[in-house]
Amino acid sequence: MRRSRAVVGVALALVCAALGTTAGAAAGPKASTRVVVGSDGYLFSAQDWTVPCQDAPTAVQTARLLVELGDGLRDSGRHAVVTVGPDKSTVMTSHVPAAVPARECHASQHSAFWGTATSSPQFLDLRRPLQQAGQRTQVYYRKDTHWSHDGDAVYARALAQRFDPVLALALRTRTTTGTVRGDLASVLGLPAHETVQGQSVLNPRVAVQELPQRGIGLVVPVRTFRATAALGGRVLPGRTVFVGDSFTAVALHQLAQLSQETVFVWTDNSAPLQPMLDEMATGDRVVIEVVERLSTRFRMFRPDVVEGVRTLPWRVVPQPAAGV
Repeated sequence: MRRSRAVVGVALALVCAALGTTAGAAAGPKASTRVVVGSDGYLFSAQDWTVPCQDAPTAVQTARLLVELGDGLRDSGRHAVVTVGPDKSTVMTSHVPAAVPARECHASQHSAFWGTATSSPQFLDLRRPLQQAGQRTQVYYRKDTHWSHDGDAVYARALAQRFDPVLALALRTRTTTGTVRGDLASVLGLPAHETVQGQSVLNPRVAVQELPQRGIGLVVPVRTFRATAALGGRVLPGRTVFVGDSFTAVALHQLAQLSQETVFVWTDNSAPLQPMLDEMATGDRVVIEVVERLSTRFRMFRPDVVEGVRTLPWRVVPQPAAGV
């Protein structure tokens, strides 16, 4: 639990930096321009609308690079998934107010980006699963940009289904409680803490151990987990490497149960390429994830990354065992 809260704290610091504020800071005169207030206590980042419009000239090209990145990983023999964590405003549409920044521009860019991204066989579209889960449970925090534990569970189950449907069937749930210091509420100077009870994925008869963190020249050290299955338990054989942002970081307590080894590389816009390539080279499966509102600026969706991935050595991926 302490490690999970530490990860959330790091995630909050980076998100607040992107919003141009600090956690817990009193709202300045322009704070409200960064947050859109919706119904039922839901807060949305104004970046959901403003960044896609600012990046409109490059949005489709970025999505094409997303497709090429997935193709490059697949062509190296690895099982590849590229996914975009949908903005809260994309999923929780009934809570979005009528007046939002650059609505028409955003609608156009939203359609073009998702239309290109979903053309990739490697793309994992989480929008519908989150919308369906959101009809019966709370999948996003109201005061924060991130998924709750229920949203993390949607992500974990969708990956398990993609990599090993038998594993997906074996997964169970357990009741857990998530607490955050909401990045959006902090911008407004509102009481920031929010606690949500939900259902997390449980991989029965599997124990997870976190190994020492490793510095590879990135802002955040690499995290590594080892999952051991007892008799009757099931995990993906080999190593799964995640390259992503705070959405994967806060979901690691569920994702780490799925593979024998799980590696998480938290990238940033100025991250050097070679250390990330070195980590991906060790993976049997590679999952690339970014939150929607910052996808047009994501480090991994750049030409040098696509070219680098094309140089990865061939990987023979171990296959899940047949049956349960």
